[in-house]
Amino acid sequence: MRYWPVLALLLGSLFLMGASKFPSAYDGYKEAYVFDGKQLYPVTLYGIARNWEADCRSGKAVQCQRLGDALFEGQGDLKVEPRAAMGFWLMACDRGHAPGCSKAAQAIEAGTTNYPANPVLALQTAEKGCLLKDTTSCASAALHYYRGDVAQQDRARALQLWDTGCGAKDEEACRMKAGALYYDSGEDAARAQAVELYRAGCDRKQGWGCSGYADALASGVGVARDDKAAFAAGRTGCLEAKGDTVLACAVYARFLGNSDEPEDVKRASNLLTRACLAKIAEACNDAGLLAERDPPGSGFAEWEVALSFRDGCDLSHAASCANLARLYFEGGDRIKVNLKRAVALYDKACALGDRPACNQIEQMGSMATNARNAKPAVDPAAPSDVQLARAVELAKVGRGNDAFEAVARLMEEADADAEWLLGGWFYYGYAGVVDTPDKRNGLILMENAARQGHIEALKWVGMAYWEGDGVSVDQDKALGYMGYAAGRGDEMAEAIWRSMKLEPVRQENARRAREMAEAAERRKNDFWANFSAAAAAWATSSSNYASSYSSSSSSSWQSLSNIQAQHNWNNYINYMQGYTTACVSSNPYC
Repeated sequence: MRYWPVLALLLGSLFLMGASKFPSAYDGYKEAYVFDGKQLYPVTLYGIARNWEADCRSGKAVQCQRLGDALFEGQGDLKVEPRAAMGFWLMACDRGHAPGCSKAAQAIEAGTTNYPANPVLALQTAEKGCLLKDTTSCASAALHYYRGDVAQQDRARALQLWDTGCGAKDEEACRMKAGALYYDSGEDAARAQAVELYRAGCDRKQGWGCSGYADALASGVGVARDDKAAFAAGRTGCLEAKGDTVLACAVYARFLGNSDEPEDVKRASNLLTRACLAKIAEACNDAGLLAERDPPGSGFAEWEVALSFRDGCDLSHAASCANLARLYFEGGDRIKVNLKRAVALYDKACALGDRPACNQIEQMGSMATNARNAKPAVDPAAPSDVQLARAVELAKVGRGNDAFEAVARLMEEADADAEWLLGGWFYYGYAGVVDTPDKRNGLILMENAARQGHIEALKWVGMAYWEGDGVSVDQDKALGYMGYAAGRGDEMAEAIWRSMKLEPVRQENARRAREMAEAAERRKNDFWANFSAAAAAWATSSSNYASSYSSSSSSSWQSLSNIQAQHNWNNYINYMQGYTTACVSSNPYC
């Protein structure tokens, strides 16, 4: 059930294009550069996209917008390039095309890989669009006026801009006003007003409206708690509304999981797992609880209990941290009793506002104090990628036992990165951590990570079965693993998979013997190269991590994701309901 997460939701209309006008590699290509607000960013343009770029640079703003949309979606043979899309949207904005301003502002606000969110530039871009009378741009700028973060606080101005946009039937303006009132105001009257905006939005079959209304009814914040009404609003949002429906589906699934019908439970488990992948923290917790109950139809594996709670805890969801702490406090078949980890996680849950966790810590008394005094070298309450980064650093400075303990505990929680890393350490050996290589256990860990959809593990295991390195040659398995990685969009995996398909079934024994040693060495080098890249990524997370805890729930409402992510989610929902028979492997929710 585990795949990987997706990017955040960027709402807005797409420029409609005829099927014959999609960029095709058969029509030639051009290497180009565009300034993305941070630096010149390289991009490959195919076919007609070259014409759009030429028109854009000649001053035709609508073509800048068209190219930005195409790059953001990955239309035709174009790669999905969010940063290049930002650049062309910015060009559209600079040339006076307001929709380019609103899209660029939202994308810059959200950030993307190697491009941290830049609220100052986002505000400047939104203000350009607002001067062009674009209500969505005004709504984006208003969020900063309301908060007073990178602009002088002026809530009256923000509300006036939202009211103007919402009155003009701009759903983004309505959504942002409701979100700010509900999550940022800190006032009961404002929350109640937000609930009415959510209800009205749900009546219009808007995903944001049903999501907010269902969430409010389920939590009892801003309105009296009503589980039955929450279920109904969630169902409407998930199955009938348009736009961003992920949270609505999560609320719907929470209650659907209590059904006595196995088919309902199966649907609930699928929705919760995928909503968790979309970083809805409450869905991660609900998925863990459902997996723990394991009623008929749930389809969960035992290892998904701890992993679901970990995913929620890493998103600063208090109850998820408390439930993961409970697993370590009580112990079980997979998670063994570990008071040091339990106390660290209970402390985090308490700091995030979970009263039962605070009570549990108080009841533990000196036991909790002793556990804190013996806290592991790597904080068990830190997000998993931060723990991995710190474990790697400990291994480098000769503290191999501490590094191994941290990664092994995450492996027990079924963290795929931990399984991949530990698998490599076992298979090849790593001085001070695993001094003697253990190929058998290394391969088991690698294959476990591959079965969870870990891209690098999929490629590694695929090549192991293809070359017979550590296992018997099994070309069908090799093609299966490599094909799965290719289907998830990995270009190297696709190239290798195509090469495998073209390889003759019977290979000359002499050539195989000669190439096996070379292939094994390449795989070893590839692992350490990918290990270095992963360690660098984990280190970035570690440098941004603070041990003081704050809940993410108050800001999750404004989370943005790309149009493709929204399309993927809605494609899965349609597939689940039988409205379409196509749900391709490149869709992470399918």
